[in-house]
Parts: sequence; C-alpha cells; structure tokens
Amino acid sequence: MKIGILGSGMVGQVIGAKLIELGHEVMIGTRDPGKLDDKKGWAGSLGAWLNQAGAKGKVGTFAQAAAFGETVVNASNYAAHSHSSRSTF
Repeated sequence: MKIGILGSGMVGQVIGAKLIELGHEVMIGTRDPGKLDDKKGWAGSLGAWLNQAGAKGKVGTFAQAAAFGETVVNASNYAAHSHSSRSTF
C-alpha cells in the first residue's frame, strides 16, 4: 500500500520506517523537501531516513505526500498543521 505521511520529524520518520519494514511504500511530506540534510528536531535528517528506507521511501511536499498515499497519516506538529492543511486540501 502507498502511504503518505504529513510531517518529517521523529514521529513521521519512525512511523514511516516501520511501515516500510512491513512492506509498504511511504512518502514523507515536509515543508521544504530540498533540505534533506537538515536535522528534524530530535529526529535525524531526511537524507539519513531516505538512505535507511531504500527504494520504498520518498520525500516530497505535503501536497505530494497526500496525493501519493492511498492512506494519509498526519504526523505534523501543531505549528506545521495549519501549513500542511492549507497546502494539501
């Protein structure tokens, strides 16, 4: 199943990694997908997550992740929530 995750912090990365481990394809949505080397709060960088995720992991904008997923998970923090909602729906 293709799953979009809105939020690239620790929660989004951990959920994404587990879903990939279970055989799903995952796209994590973030405000700026070009900043793969930036550390995401207490989580690692999205570049490190992509390296671990392999071919089943992708990174895009919130809108791209929402469009990608047959199921969408909101793992954004409150501050990012209004941004992800506006850009996605």
